[in-house]
Amino acid sequence: EQAQVGVIPCLTLADVDKALNACDLVMSNGWDFETQHLRPYAKDARVLCVSLSDGKNAYAIPIDHDESPWSPKQRKTVIATLRDYFYFGPRKIAHNLPFEMEWGIHLMGEGIIESKYGCSLQAAYALDPGPPGEGSAGHGLDALTLQYYGFDIKSLSFAANWRNRLYEMKLDKLLQYNGLDALWCERLWREQLMPQVEEEGMRESYDRQLARVPTVVMAQRAGVPTDPKETQRLQHQLSQDCDRIAEDIRGMKVVAEFEQRHGRFNPASAADVGKLLGGVLRLPGTLTAKGGYATGAKVLEQLDHPIAGKLLEFRSIKKLKGTYVDRFMPGAPDSYVYPDGLIHCQFGISRTRSYRLASENPNNQNWPKRKRKEVRKQLRARKGWVFVAVDQGQIEARGLAIVSRDPVWVRMLWEGYDVHAEYAQKCVDIEPALLDKYETMKGVRSIVKNKWVFPAFYGSSAKSIILNLDLPEDPAMELFEEFWETFAGIKRWQQEVWRSYERNGYVESLTGRRRWGPLSWNMAINSPIQCLAADICQDANDRLSRIARKEKMPWLQSILQIHDDLTFHMPKSELDDGIAIVVREQLGFKADYLNVPLVVEVEVGENLYEMEPVGHWSSDSV
Repeated sequence: EQAQVGVIPCLTLADVDKALNACDLVMSNGWDFETQHLRPYAKDARVLCVSLSDGKNAYAIPIDHDESPWSPKQRKTVIATLRDYFYFGPRKIAHNLPFEMEWGIHLMGEGIIESKYGCSLQAAYALDPGPPGEGSAGHGLDALTLQYYGFDIKSLSFAANWRNRLYEMKLDKLLQYNGLDALWCERLWREQLMPQVEEEGMRESYDRQLARVPTVVMAQRAGVPTDPKETQRLQHQLSQDCDRIAEDIRGMKVVAEFEQRHGRFNPASAADVGKLLGGVLRLPGTLTAKGGYATGAKVLEQLDHPIAGKLLEFRSIKKLKGTYVDRFMPGAPDSYVYPDGLIHCQFGISRTRSYRLASENPNNQNWPKRKRKEVRKQLRARKGWVFVAVDQGQIEARGLAIVSRDPVWVRMLWEGYDVHAEYAQKCVDIEPALLDKYETMKGVRSIVKNKWVFPAFYGSSAKSIILNLDLPEDPAMELFEEFWETFAGIKRWQQEVWRSYERNGYVESLTGRRRWGPLSWNMAINSPIQCLAADICQDANDRLSRIARKEKMPWLQSILQIHDDLTFHMPKSELDDGIAIVVREQLGFKADYLNVPLVVEVEVGENLYEMEPVGHWSSDSV
């Protein structure tokens, strides 16, 4: 009952003025929107209502709900009043600040991005990025109010069951629901989370999270242009590929036998594939404990029958088409392309335990890089513009040198020494068959880099590395001992990290990030490196976003971030100056502990498939 007290509807202009005057008397205001649609780019997207709180009461203001009391003129007055209050009023506290800021800009304009903000979700995430495998689970407002106050805020209103159709709710019920979120997210932030952030020394981590918010919101708003003609071409091509493979499958003798028993075979049907593998072919390893048939990729990869390869190929193309082609066609069901012709993907800044960005709708982290990379052609720059992709080269390897301060590894990075080539040759010396298997020393170098050097640096055991490379055990163990004699500083650092984890229950990065247990040895070793690398990349992204806004140069706002790679959409007339500024900022990370040069590699192209390298720069020479 106490939790629900204090939500005041504002149904006249006088009510709105009175509410904002009350909110102006305190240091921070809770803030929450209720909207139709989760994103503001849909054709019928609208803000239904907004609430602000002063710590004691929440003031719920209708905007574009069907029962809203405003005339068109009054609506403009309400929005103008809110805009002025956001420009000049106290700090605004939201629970999911990226969501609220994206909608706030949609309603009130980009100027509000420079106001003062706080976020209860980002404070909770800075304290603990979440349990293993669950990302930001436990950071919802409902879970946090239950944890700190003993009640689930969402259970106090039946509106929680209407989240996908709030526009259908009666206005009075919706305003109550809206006001509770604003009231309790601010109290949670002020009374519980921020005191804990300060007490535990996590302010740097929290501040880094807040700095990310305007960056990702402006990236989402900028959007990514697409090429519908290329999407249509790929749809046709991949459909033909699927049909061709399906016909090849149906032409097999075993499928003819299946069709005599069960009718037409559908290679996209797990049930049909199961009956074929287990019932017709009676292949071992396909029967499950429950009497069904296992048909997953791992099962198919182990089967010694020509149909297995065909089924894997069919599934691969079908998945590629469904994930990276069909939903890029404007007007398609669940299309990623909005009415403005752009993709506005959603970046998550509090979903990973490594503090890297995540993205969805679509997931830009998983675009094919090698096989079937041509689907990237669908992302095409506007006429007279190009994409500029800037990769923070070897950032985790450099992060390892920074955190471990191993003198040998630091020197190798300064001198550009190729440790992978060295150990590729040493591995071939003890197992010549590697050269036959991978054909060239370049091929051996690549596999040794990814299965020996970096796995060892990041915590893998000697046994797993030797097994993965299929090396003779005794000489490989001797080589492994030599490896750690060379990089003794890295080994000591690994042991220090583990001892610290056992003592404290968490590992910590140089940028103030913590990752709590339970952690395996590998996770404990990896986390300080991954967190530092993520923050170095994002620090540059945040600085560039601020420059883009301040200098009115929107092409300096990244539109995509794929791990350590930032992508920009630049007019050709600004290309030289734009690249110079981006390179300067990406090499401009400042910290006393920086002991190796940072490097970037730049590619330019009219679509994300046909990108050409234009340069490589290092912070020791720029």
